[in-house]
Amino acid sequence: MAISKNNKIYSNLISKVFDEEVVRGMIISLSRKGGIESKREMVSINKLDKKTNIINKKFDSCVMLNIDESIDYLQKQLDSKKGMSFYEARTRWLKILKFTKKNIEKLQSVHEEPNEKKDLLEELIREKEKI
Repeated sequence: MAISKNNKIYSNLISKVFDEEVVRGMIISLSRKGGIESKREMVSINKLDKKTNIINKKFDSCVMLNIDESIDYLQKQLDSKKGMSFYEARTRWLKILKFTKKNIEKLQSVHEEPNEKKDLLEELIREKEKI
């Protein structure tokens, strides 16, 4: 399961739509500077082998992040204008997290059945361009 009852999300779901380096930087900054709890876990993922077009179950290391706490922290930072040198990055991260929260069910669906949900993933990527 990609999101738990306490509103945590795995980083690999966000990375399906957004640049992995941006997601990694966001999580590192939120956990170090924002005090947002993050936890590294091993999860089973369905990964599409593009050469053979076959889905394989693999284990992957990803970070679990509390999405509501992260959104609240970033919103407060932007409202207070604190840390203006990173204003653009924080604004982008806030948009990423709000998009993720809004589309969590679609992201989970793509994660669980990547081969069947190529159209859905493409739709999410197009929606991302609008934010």
